[in-house]
Amino acid sequence: MRKINLIAVAVLSSGLMAGAAHAETFASNMGGCNHAASAVRDAIAANAQSANLADAQKEQGLGRDFCGNQFYERGVQHYQKALSLLSGKS
Repeated sequence: MRKINLIAVAVLSSGLMAGAAHAETFASNMGGCNHAASAVRDAIAANAQSANLADAQKEQGLGRDFCGNQFYERGVQHYQKALSLLSGKS
């Protein structure tokens, strides 16, 4: 089950990181934040026993704060860091 969860996190994080030009445009709006927030929320739920859970939750909070203050690109970067921590690729 853990392997499936890690695969799901890897797929989600690779989807967020694909296409630099698209990612920059997507990250510069609230839609990018919402998509990243949803991916992180799902990854945290799927990896509740992760050794990096607390750090990932911290990054999730930072992402939420930046996105909430209209710093969308920085918010998405924090969400990507959270996904990276949960997938074990930090």
